[in-house]
Amino acid sequence: MTTLSRIAGPALPDGNRPDIAPWPFEATMIPISQLRVRKSYQRQMTKTSGRRALRIATGFDWSKFGILIVAAIEGEELFEVVDGQHRASAAQMVGVEDFPAIVIDGSAADAFLGINRERTPLHALSIHHAAVEAGEPDHVSLARLAVETGVTILRSVPSGGPTIGQTTAVKVLRKTMSAHGQPVLGAALIALRKVEEEGGFMPNAPTLISTTNVQAVAELVSLMKPDWAGTHATLGQQIGDALAGLNWERAGDDAKLKQMESGQPKWRCLFGILNHQVSTWRAENGG
Repeated sequence: MTTLSRIAGPALPDGNRPDIAPWPFEATMIPISQLRVRKSYQRQMTKTSGRRALRIATGFDWSKFGILIVAAIEGEELFEVVDGQHRASAAQMVGVEDFPAIVIDGSAADAFLGINRERTPLHALSIHHAAVEAGEPDHVSLARLAVETGVTILRSVPSGGPTIGQTTAVKVLRKTMSAHGQPVLGAALIALRKVEEEGGFMPNAPTLISTTNVQAVAELVSLMKPDWAGTHATLGQQIGDALAGLNWERAGDDAKLKQMESGQPKWRCLFGILNHQVSTWRAENGG
């Protein structure tokens, strides 16, 4: 039984097929109908990878495509895809008939192993900073918000971990901004930065702007804002005042214990601890 399959992907929604300009660069052009994927070791088209190919297809742009790497299948006028399956699928989805490729000599499996074994996955931090350079609105907005709130989104993960004022939690920052909005995320960052600045932390202490803390404080902002007459920024300042006296190490340990007992996410357990701390502080200070 053959382990080869044709390039395929989900159908594009109606009206989402872009106008495709001819390939503007010199390359060996191979008909997509002659491309095959070896099932025995290549990743198959799952729902997740199908969505990835769909995103590539709907934003199809030759300038963002790398040349495929393929190997000739001995005895047949077919080529096995070594690198570029999702790109080939996207091209097939939008009706491209021929794709630029480099045809390598030797074993496709050896080439596949060499390319993928040595490939360094692109970190979310690199993607974010590249997207900022490219002018993508969501990433640009996040970068501006970070500057406004005194947060440094690092370009790579330092060996000792991020310290006060720094963060590598770019995925959760984007997720929180999408779920709660930029003002809520801004207030959460203001609160955490205020705690860092006024909580007696050493400059090289571990950052508080972590995945768990950002989610928990953003949830706290969302809970309190409807009853808050002031701006999100002033709410963030008050939450920071209320949390400045908290023992964050102990709070993290307590949240982890609650997580083990309840099965809830750690950030949700931490949220309950922070909410109690803020409620107590407001009752004592007339907030």
